[in-house]
Amino acid sequence: MLRLRQRQEDAVSLFERLAGEYDAWQAVLGLAGARLVAGDPAAAAAALERLLSRYAVAEEAAVAPLADGVAAAVGAVGWCGLSADGTLIVRSAAPVVAQLDGRKLDGLELPRSWQGGTRLTVTAGGADLLGSPIDLAALRRAEGTVRSVAGGLSGWVWQPGRPAAAPVVTVREAKGGGSRRVTGRQLAGDVPPGPPLAAPRRFAVPAGRLDAMTGRLHVLGPDGRDLAGSPLDPAREAKSPPLQSVAEPRQSAAAVWRGGQEPGQASVILVTHHLGGGVERVIAARCAALRAKGYRPVVLRPGVWVTDSPRTGDPDLRFHLPREWPGLIRLLRDGAPAWVELHHLLEHDPSMLELPEMLDVPFEVFVHDYAWFCPRIVLIGASGRYCGEPALRACVACVAELGANIHETIGVAALRRRSAAVLRRARRVIAPSADAAARTARHFAGVTPEAVPLEDDAAIPAPARHATMARHVCVPGAIGPPKGYDVLLACARDAAERDLNLAFTVVGHTMNDSLLMATGRVFVTGEYKEEEAVRLIRAQRADLAFVPSVWPETWCFALSQAWRAGLQTVAFDIGAQAERIRATGYGWLLPLDLEAPAVNDALLALPQPCPVTADTP
Repeated sequence: MLRLRQRQEDAVSLFERLAGEYDAWQAVLGLAGARLVAGDPAAAAAALERLLSRYAVAEEAAVAPLADGVAAAVGAVGWCGLSADGTLIVRSAAPVVAQLDGRKLDGLELPRSWQGGTRLTVTAGGADLLGSPIDLAALRRAEGTVRSVAGGLSGWVWQPGRPAAAPVVTVREAKGGGSRRVTGRQLAGDVPPGPPLAAPRRFAVPAGRLDAMTGRLHVLGPDGRDLAGSPLDPAREAKSPPLQSVAEPRQSAAAVWRGGQEPGQASVILVTHHLGGGVERVIAARCAALRAKGYRPVVLRPGVWVTDSPRTGDPDLRFHLPREWPGLIRLLRDGAPAWVELHHLLEHDPSMLELPEMLDVPFEVFVHDYAWFCPRIVLIGASGRYCGEPALRACVACVAELGANIHETIGVAALRRRSAAVLRRARRVIAPSADAAARTARHFAGVTPEAVPLEDDAAIPAPARHATMARHVCVPGAIGPPKGYDVLLACARDAAERDLNLAFTVVGHTMNDSLLMATGRVFVTGEYKEEEAVRLIRAQRADLAFVPSVWPETWCFALSQAWRAGLQTVAFDIGAQAERIRATGYGWLLPLDLEAPAVNDALLALPQPCPVTADTP
């Protein structure tokens, strides 16, 4: 029996790793099955909800038996999913109601416009079925690349959420005017290796079928975003001679790359990770700002992927470091680099730190977290909250006990010595807040970071203060441990146990939605596009917002979104979140060590004064 249990635990661990690393429905299906077999139906339901809400049901025969079993195990009213062709699949003994973006459907047949929708809910007796709401934006997400070939276009695209679907690509003139659509039908077996189980499909538009479209062309995936390599000018690139300095199979891709740069234009190289979040938002903003000033932004992601957009680069412009440094340096030098911006080194080869010297250009460092001196990145120790930045010996013990998150084998002292040398050579070290600048400066003598806010808080209108007996609290963002998941869960459980007039809505997603929703005090909207955040927060009609982050944020975009939605915000008295609330007066601050019952009491007591610590840690 012990051996069987161990095998079950091994299976759960394996599928958790696969589902975390790869965007593949099969991995999430395997995780749900493994958790159910291991005797954890609640966790199985969480995985099943992720599967049904973010992926089309590609093989109903494989999904249905498991979904039936999980629904029965957790007492759900049923489950639902969507096939790749838009057929709504429902298993429920009770009558159901389907709504597309809040509009009730006549039966279960979706309108032809469903693919442009955002949210599909299916309820029975007012309760969501497992899988509801279905995130239609997640189903549309796409990855791919495009290049110019003989004056036409060629590329590949795939949709992780609908791998069986034939994706439709839109070609549109950058200057406005003409556009056309092309469908990728043929499976592309000749693209460079990608995620396991990926199903990329080829598309092509010969020069003669571009319908007289001229100039730079945007090539958009099914999600409406530019594919890697877009925009591009196939007519101009057809006249450019091939770039001989980059070996096959990169020669054609490098020629496309060079063709995307205007004559005499300089480039700026941005080094970052590929994990999204606030860092990705900063990268997008920097790319836009650099383009506005006439520079070509060049983004390097782990791998190394090279692109001139905030998205994944062309797979033929991927370099394996340190072995392929010469080819990468030749390519980057062709772009006339003016300087390098080091945003994040997570998952990069350590030799990436030498890039500015290799190119003989100055560089700037942008602080997004504390990876320069904390191998755990966010200054959270064994308590699950801010560690207090203790002496080196305690930091070494913390990493030995909890492990590092920087994906590099390097000791704490060695990391800090190396970082000190890099930061002292930098032309500028830029932090988004005075708090982040001060924390960084404390660890590196002779380094004086500049505090440059990412947004203008003074331009945000003062949110209104509400005084109601029942309290509806909005929690914006992606909520994991550093963002206060454990705090939120404890608050929800306390609210249920004491039957408080208190409810929470997470506008975003969390590390385990099911545990939160099982309290009966939390609703989770699901992931959203950045441009939808303020509208979604405002739509909840909450009384106030709560940012439960337990680490010293360097900026906190979730706080900005809550303010823009008109909500005063509660946060712990730490980091940039406290600095900004204290500066604007747009909210309240709680002591970081406050337990859940006291947090709930404070939330209910507002807008009366609530406890504020004397000094921010």
